[in-house]
Amino acid sequence: MERDIRIDILKGIGIILVVWGHATAILIKEICIFHMPLFFFLAGMFYHPKQGFIQSRAKRLLIPFGEYSLIFAVFYFSMGLQGIPLDKLSIHHIAAFDGPLWFLVALFYICVIYYFLDKTVKEKNVILIVSFVIGLAVAYSKINLPFYIGQGLFSLPFYAVGKWMNDKGLTQAEGAIKKATVIAIAGYIIAIAFCRLAHYQFDISQLKFSSFPFIFYAGAFCAIYLLLNFKPFNKITTTNRILASLGANSLTIMAIHAPFLWLFRDFIRTNSSFYNTKLGGVISNLISFVIFITLSYLIALGIEQLKKLGDYDNSTIIITSDHGTIDRPQMIFFIKEKNETHEMMQETSAPITLNELVQTFDDIEYIFVDDCSPDKSVEILQRTLEKYPHRKRLTRIERLSSNSGLPAVRRQGIQLASGDYTVHCDSDDWMDVHAIKELYTFALSGHYDMVFYDFYRSDGVSTYASAPRKVSTNNKDFLMSSLLCGRLMGSLCGALIKRSLYDGITFPRQNMNEDLATIIQLVWNSRNVGYLMKPFYYYFFNPASITSYGSAEIQINKLNQRKENLDLIFTFLRSKGIYEKYTDEINALKVGSRMYLDRYMLMPRIRRIWHNTYPEINSITVIRHSKMRTLSKIEYFGSLLGVYPIFKYLKNIWKDLRK
Repeated sequence: MERDIRIDILKGIGIILVVWGHATAILIKEICIFHMPLFFFLAGMFYHPKQGFIQSRAKRLLIPFGEYSLIFAVFYFSMGLQGIPLDKLSIHHIAAFDGPLWFLVALFYICVIYYFLDKTVKEKNVILIVSFVIGLAVAYSKINLPFYIGQGLFSLPFYAVGKWMNDKGLTQAEGAIKKATVIAIAGYIIAIAFCRLAHYQFDISQLKFSSFPFIFYAGAFCAIYLLLNFKPFNKITTTNRILASLGANSLTIMAIHAPFLWLFRDFIRTNSSFYNTKLGGVISNLISFVIFITLSYLIALGIEQLKKLGDYDNSTIIITSDHGTIDRPQMIFFIKEKNETHEMMQETSAPITLNELVQTFDDIEYIFVDDCSPDKSVEILQRTLEKYPHRKRLTRIERLSSNSGLPAVRRQGIQLASGDYTVHCDSDDWMDVHAIKELYTFALSGHYDMVFYDFYRSDGVSTYASAPRKVSTNNKDFLMSSLLCGRLMGSLCGALIKRSLYDGITFPRQNMNEDLATIIQLVWNSRNVGYLMKPFYYYFFNPASITSYGSAEIQINKLNQRKENLDLIFTFLRSKGIYEKYTDEINALKVGSRMYLDRYMLMPRIRRIWHNTYPEINSITVIRHSKMRTLSKIEYFGSLLGVYPIFKYLKNIWKDLRK
């Protein structure tokens, strides 16, 4: 499973509560019921057994544990605080120098145990039962096992349930069931009441489970269910982006916050009499929380940027598209060896990535269409194929004689394809390694001719998922309307498409909106369309791409290209007798055509072209337009008044602030 923004949001909530609990101890009984179980649960959702699984877990969990422990051991000794950690260090507390890191060791045990259970037990429901038996046995035996083994064994059910629920599709947050929500709230309240009335605090790190560990399990799972189905977490907002960023850096924050927090608190305690008062202690702890969640986050961001220098994430390409022109080449995500930096590969101007041929679905035909790429990407691909000989038979590299543009590349790829279904992937984008397997399985299960899916947007630094959409795929009129007005991404890269649907369609000749001109015809030809609400595609925003702004002359050329492709759409709709049905959507497309000239409206020549582009569109049309977004209407009148550049400038500033 590829991590999405919602999972990072939950991890962000978790790490905030961890730092909050250490800094303030306010509502600590309520927090400890679920904050660490949440991390184990989310880890279980990402369980994917593969060769070298245990070694990879050791590398990702034990090595950071050792590194951070060593760093803070040196830190303590250098600060003259040797006695404090050494007094705590034991076989039962090997994380004395950095207490929260017990989690990493416990999680490693969980991964190893679950891996062996997964390999030996065929029935997955039995694994759940065994996991709970192990957890309860540890709790009731009250044996204090060394090296955090007990903590790992007790937490095994959280990991197992996370894996099980993810496999069943129960973690997709399509909305909580009302009765289940009521039960979950009641269960969590009961767990809180037990802690308060019994003056007890559940604590996995200290193996504090009382004589009723099942209350701990029940309360934790109830709280996790509520978080998974909390609707505001499904939206792309500024708050959620901040939470997601905290979650993506949660390991580093967990590792570095505690020693500095305790040192800061000790400094205040020693140097301030205010701290010793009840109110002063609370205020000081709240200040400590704000300072160290912020400081830890900033340090984590700095560490991540250091890690990223010259290194890029893995990616996958199915069918390459237009590489741009000789004078304006597009960036290409291609192939690299593990841990190989960009600086080591000078044959191409692009960041180079691995997993080109590593989709989890084996029976894939790879067609790479080289539209006269100015770099050595094809040579790199040929060398890579030598490392994946099992892919050679189903891989074809086709070189066009001249730079022909994106529509020609797509047409060539389709003509060469022999598979039942096709997926397009542009040269600067990539796909989840599980995408083809999941999409193909979904298509077969529903007898779908087409399957739409969600996508991520990436600027090369941050990646975030598109907001899930409610799309009625059993209503062709609704689908056509959604594509025309932009509710559904009208891109060939956003759908798994049955190859036979391309028979008899008219391929566009121009670049701008070529996807929409094609996919409208494909939807019309389809009998059954599915929608898998899961992001599989990574859309990379490339400033050098064909959709980016250029000079006024370049924008006029783009406008003319768009008009030609829109004419193809309008002609098609008229041939089917449905043009009048989509009047509002068509008007929106016409208004959108003028956007290429918006920033040049102070030039008289451009204003004339703007007004003469679909002259039937006027202010009254825009005001009355029921399906046009308010923002689009504001952009229209901003262009009409010649102040669009100012509006665009302020809009970009707002977008940067939201990031």
